[in-house]
Amino acid sequence: MTDVLRERWLVQLRQGRLPAAVTLVGADAFLHQLFREHILDTLMPGDARVWGVRRLSAREVAIEEVIAVASMRPMLVPHQVVHVTDLEAWERLSAEALKVFEQYLSRPAPFTLLLLEAVGLDRRLRLARLLEQYSVVQELDATKFNAATLASELAARQGLQMDQAAAALLAEAVGGQPARIASEIEKLATFAGPGGTIDAQTVHTLVVASRSVTVWDMIARLCQGDLSQAMRLLDDLLRAGESPVAIVGALAWNFKKVAEARELLRQHPPRDVFEQLGARRETAERLVGLARQLSDHDLVQALDALARADDGLKGSGGPQQTRLLLELLLLELARGRAPTDLKRQAPAR
Repeated sequence: MTDVLRERWLVQLRQGRLPAAVTLVGADAFLHQLFREHILDTLMPGDARVWGVRRLSAREVAIEEVIAVASMRPMLVPHQVVHVTDLEAWERLSAEALKVFEQYLSRPAPFTLLLLEAVGLDRRLRLARLLEQYSVVQELDATKFNAATLASELAARQGLQMDQAAAALLAEAVGGQPARIASEIEKLATFAGPGGTIDAQTVHTLVVASRSVTVWDMIARLCQGDLSQAMRLLDDLLRAGESPVAIVGALAWNFKKVAEARELLRQHPPRDVFEQLGARRETAERLVGLARQLSDHDLVQALDALARADDGLKGSGGPQQTRLLLELLLLELARGRAPTDLKRQAPAR
């Protein structure tokens, strides 16, 4: 698992060593914002952004215009950032336009950083191949980052001191979702005050205890084949105000941690796996237990079902369809477990 703001290229950026471009790719809006702001804070402190940042959309400007802006030396600042969003629009560029782009990337302006952002790029197309060859491509997938480390980093940026146990507990409580970690950190900062210390007991009192039921409870029931109780827990989560997208995201994070534990068990004894998972001992033991219980096929099927549910929720037509999608997801996750008598629960109001 990667530490969020300790990527090698970010260290080089702090040293003033600019790559031709940095390409941020992923669907997580919070991670886009986090990396974008960190890059700008590093290169453009204070009022330098007024002079040193140009914001453009690939849907609205030609690539030749972007290159012209990047090639023009900035005024009053040593470096500039040319920030281009909607990068997917350039996937349809002609071969001639992409050749011009490659010529720039191979000999970039030494005073310019191209900051490119996309939700997703087709790696079979020439644009993605060019960016992989000439730019730093940062995949913004929350599951590839250490959520506990993210919690610690965000706490430090708020002027807080958060110990490792507290960070791991917070990451677990919100299912490793970066935006929710940030939201809870803000609440904890209000409680602790400037320069305050956050320990595991504080996180438990203010974050964990406020949730009468957790996604972990649901996963345990699903793995036992107790679909009826899993449906009741789903109702409880929805009534408590959890969003369907957040529930699916938390389920996905936990199943991916189980897959990580299963892979680690192939290479290390359990006592070493507990440490490498970056989770509290209690949580690590549960992850290892599930890793031993579930097969590779189980995990592949579960993660595929979660990905399809996530896509379905993004295009959901309303509460009833959303509820149906969630019920079908739980049914698929419990499939193959011990038989259970499913009694349909009343939709959460």
